[in-house]
Amino acid sequence: MDKVWEVDINNANVVVQSTDEGFIMAGNKDSSIFIQKRDAIGGSSWSKTYNFSAFDEANDVIRSTDSNYVMVGSRLTVGNEKDILLVKFDENGDTLFSRTYGSQYNDVGNSVIVTADGGYAIIGYTTISILGYSQVWMIKIDANGFVLWEQKFGLLNQESKGVSIRNTSDGGYIIAAEKDKLYSYSWLIKTDANGVTAVDEVNKEGLKGKLLKIVDVLGRETKAVSNTPLFYIYEGGTVEKKIILN
Repeated sequence: MDKVWEVDINNANVVVQSTDEGFIMAGNKDSSIFIQKRDAIGGSSWSKTYNFSAFDEANDVIRSTDSNYVMVGSRLTVGNEKDILLVKFDENGDTLFSRTYGSQYNDVGNSVIVTADGGYAIIGYTTISILGYSQVWMIKIDANGFVLWEQKFGLLNQESKGVSIRNTSDGGYIIAAEKDKLYSYSWLIKTDANGVTAVDEVNKEGLKGKLLKIVDVLGRETKAVSNTPLFYIYEGGTVEKKIILN
């Protein structure tokens, strides 16, 4: 294939074609988010820097159905942890709104898509313990960035991270993820329109399979005890939170 043109560009991680056949690029510069607009032959149209915290990062950018743009990444909280950051901006790079989604520990958004209802689905990860264990985190939001539902995938004693998400022809989603940092397993997750997997459907019928272990909130293996929140891990990756009252 013949090369049409090339331009040296700094601070760009992701790119999407704009409505005028140019390109919108997002990346990081000096702990801030850096957005660039290039025309159809790579010439610079404008650039903007977003400062939402002491350290912001952009991991994905897409075009929305109303010809604006949506970016996902992370921002630093006052507690020095990361929250997922979603920013919607117009064709001039001006912010329309921003939203954050987070827990007690580090949370990062890696990929975002437009969904059939005009809203968005975010995939990334949420850290669930001080030991650094994490789960794949899928967040379904409406067109204004407000949460409709969320799903988490992965064991409580592993590092699982969502990398990419796409729509599927049956109205569901396909998620690319990685788990177990030590061995670097790749992981593919297919869900329905509500983020439910086939394993989840089986669990609704009470067929959870063999109980593998019980862990506490820190991911330490333990035995069943009363009046303590514990997580029961079954075959196939099913996790159930229980409190046995006594």
